[in-house]
Amino acid sequence: MKLLLTLLSFIALSGVANAKQTCVDDASIIKSAALIQKEGRGKGSGVIYQKDIVLTNHHVIADIPQIWVYFPQTDTQVEATVLYSSPKPDIAVLKLKQPQEAATELTLARKAIKRENLKLVSFPFAEKHRLGAVQARFNNMARFKSDTRLLYFNALLSDWAYAGDSGGAFFNCKGEVVGLNFGNLALKGTPEHVYGINMRAIQDALNAADVEVRMGY
Repeated sequence: MKLLLTLLSFIALSGVANAKQTCVDDASIIKSAALIQKEGRGKGSGVIYQKDIVLTNHHVIADIPQIWVYFPQTDTQVEATVLYSSPKPDIAVLKLKQPQEAATELTLARKAIKRENLKLVSFPFAEKHRLGAVQARFNNMARFKSDTRLLYFNALLSDWAYAGDSGGAFFNCKGEVVGLNFGNLALKGTPEHVYGINMRAIQDALNAADVEVRMGY
């Protein structure tokens, strides 16, 4: 009996160790960060979905006649055109005029898990990018229950949300995209709740833009 319990404990511990090993390192996630620029100045955040496709919010690019996307990892700035954009949900799909060959193609998460630990990559104040820790919480705010922006979850940020965070991507442990941040709501001096559109809304936008959808399993 003791031998059986020891074996089961070993298997359980091995499973935990293997689960930890499946998590993508922060450096890999940060590589996907993009800064949307207007007239040479930062406007908001974005994520490079594949070598020539960037995801961001509609409101980030709505008033930009000529869009430039800056990639901090390679210190390059590339012009982009809009393939698809919609205020409901608040999402836009951009096509780069010059593909980023060093970019890693991302995959959309198949689902979000309640209280799942996520990471948000963004550019607060449109300056240096950051990696923030968030926790997924299914939306229970009455004001958003019938929102047509397809809200799926909100996330309690461990740091304050700032201007420039819009368009930043939420990543799960596997490095899959769970959603895009589009706004925040301050709650009586506590850290802000950051609201995101989910992977299903991103999937619909990619389909509308005729871009391949890659979903996790």
